[in-house]
Amino acid sequence: MAWPTPQEYNEAVQNPAQSFADPELAGGVPQVTALGLPRPITGNFASVYRLRCGRSDWAVRCFFREYADMRERYAAISRHLAARPLPYTVGFQYLEQGIMVRGSWYPILKMEWVEGELLGDFVERHLSDGRLLARLAERWLVMLRELEGACIAHGDLQHGNVMVVAGELRLVDYDGMFVPALDGRTSHEIGHPNYQHPSRSGSDFGAHLDRFSAWVIYLSLQALSRDPSLWQRTGAGDECLLFRRADFERPQASAIVPLLTHHGDAEIRALAGRFVAALSARLDRIERVAPPAAPVRGQRGAGGRYGLKWRLTQALAPSVSPGATSRTEAPETSAIPEWLRDALPAEPERSHFAARSSLPLLPLIASTVVLALAAAPVLLQYLSVAATVASLLTAALSVGTASCLVAYRRQPSVRALRAVRRREVAQRGRIGRLERRIARRLGREVGERNRLERAVKRAADRRTSDEERVQRLAERAGATAREMQALCDAALHRLDERERASLEAALAELKGRHVRSYLRGESIRGAAIPDVSIWLTARLWLRGVRSAADLDGDRIPSLRTIGERPHMALVAWRVEMERAARRSLPRSLPAPRRERVTRRLEAGKRRIAADHQRIDVELAALVEAIHAQSEGIEARYGAAVSRAESRFALASEGIKEEVTELERTLRAAHRQLAAIEAELSPFAGITFRRFLAEAVPGSQLRRRRPSLAQ
Repeated sequence: MAWPTPQEYNEAVQNPAQSFADPELAGGVPQVTALGLPRPITGNFASVYRLRCGRSDWAVRCFFREYADMRERYAAISRHLAARPLPYTVGFQYLEQGIMVRGSWYPILKMEWVEGELLGDFVERHLSDGRLLARLAERWLVMLRELEGACIAHGDLQHGNVMVVAGELRLVDYDGMFVPALDGRTSHEIGHPNYQHPSRSGSDFGAHLDRFSAWVIYLSLQALSRDPSLWQRTGAGDECLLFRRADFERPQASAIVPLLTHHGDAEIRALAGRFVAALSARLDRIERVAPPAAPVRGQRGAGGRYGLKWRLTQALAPSVSPGATSRTEAPETSAIPEWLRDALPAEPERSHFAARSSLPLLPLIASTVVLALAAAPVLLQYLSVAATVASLLTAALSVGTASCLVAYRRQPSVRALRAVRRREVAQRGRIGRLERRIARRLGREVGERNRLERAVKRAADRRTSDEERVQRLAERAGATAREMQALCDAALHRLDERERASLEAALAELKGRHVRSYLRGESIRGAAIPDVSIWLTARLWLRGVRSAADLDGDRIPSLRTIGERPHMALVAWRVEMERAARRSLPRSLPAPRRERVTRRLEAGKRRIAADHQRIDVELAALVEAIHAQSEGIEARYGAAVSRAESRFALASEGIKEEVTELERTLRAAHRQLAAIEAELSPFAGITFRRFLAEAVPGSQLRRRRPSLAQ
């Protein structure tokens, strides 16, 4: 069976009442172009139309072809989304008998319409707001974590299937979605090529399906939040964010991959390195998207993993151009740019322990031996020789260790090291407090945004409720007015019928009098009636038959005695006279007579007309009142939304100022921490083991003393 073309779907959607089986869609109105034609969003597999159905908007997805298990797939997806509801998905219905085209029914997907902004458009519009893009990347991570927790994979994460709605993310187009009930099946599509792994095929279908495309979007968001110039430098935005399929197939010839792997921002480099590793990995072995781990710190007192100059370079990193490049491997001192190397201070000299003569180990050992010899006789009275020796050795070792530890802590270099350590701990605590304060401020901003959304929703609910109330009032008032108008029309119709009947009766009476008058005027004496002699005329005159009017139905039968032929002649003459009278009948009532008839009903008509006019006036006033109430409802809704947006804008501005100040303080605190860590570098060799190695003559520990590089 040949499926409809986009043009055929366009023609069908123009007549929803005839094309849709769903009652709600059948009463809907499609969104149209400037030419009045339905506006489709056409993809590779379907066209999507927006239909306004009362107060609800629906997205109608019309397919270009059908899969054998389409119904089962959508049923499984619908059940799973209903059982594991997430704020990132929308409700939908698969309608087997959906739309009629060419006299046949074809299935459609009826989904909630999402009013938002496509991810690509949102990113391009907010390139200058790095913090907003960074927060969007954080929300992206949260969404991915919740989707995997619900065992859901979208299957085609890309700029056109991700919507940004009031700062939150929503997903549309579930054709390729994976849920556990579909495990073991294959995928009918492999997604947008600019977001999918180059080795993906239809057999790749599982909970891991979104990991590569999730990396593409997350890395793009994080990179653009730190360096928006990448958008123009890579020609982004053309059916992609930053990457295209060619970048995945030939990363060595890519323009964007080297920019990210050699970027001046360490976090971008770290993310790019993990992304490049994903390009050569199997699709089901790609790691989950996660932010880069915190920098690995070296041993305490060793000054960190890298040298002092590198730490100072990192501390000064905010002043380096975002486009600066660096090596992706562990940085060495030689990796510092020439312009910065000369400005850095020389490595400070390492600290040493005090002279060995200041450590009285020999007197301590002698005192320990004397005490052991003095305590031996006492212990031998209660313990065996072996237990006594073990106890003395344990006591000597404990006393010696404690004494060495006390001596180690009294060293000036150790005291200086501990002072720097205390400052480092205090500084880290300060940084932690600043980060928590920033997180709380950002949480307040999210709370304010949620408050704005709740206020807008409440205002919209109130507007809907008020509009429904006014609509019900208008319907009741309109029904009452129509009923009253119908009563008036019925009463007026009855009066018109009475008037017509009265006029007809008056006209009939006038005609009857006209006929009778005409017949009375036709005398039997002057009439030439065949077979009626003058003597018979005299006899009839004496019997009271003097005109044609006297020959009525009562008199004619009694005249049979005059003979058959005279009798028939008289009847014929009477009929002829009546015909002559009817030829001159009046066709209408005279005006005075007609006016007398209609005058009796005119008052009733005027009364009914006045009632009808009063109802029309009241109905018009009601319509005006309803319009005024509707305008008032819209004005109250607009005012409520404006107040809520003003409150949000004011609060958000204050929060942004606080966060900006806190971030400035946090950067200063990180620079101070870098300086403190630089102070730790001279104490790289100040350890208890080295102290023992220098304190004990001929100790093996001296020969295994670690170097500064270790």
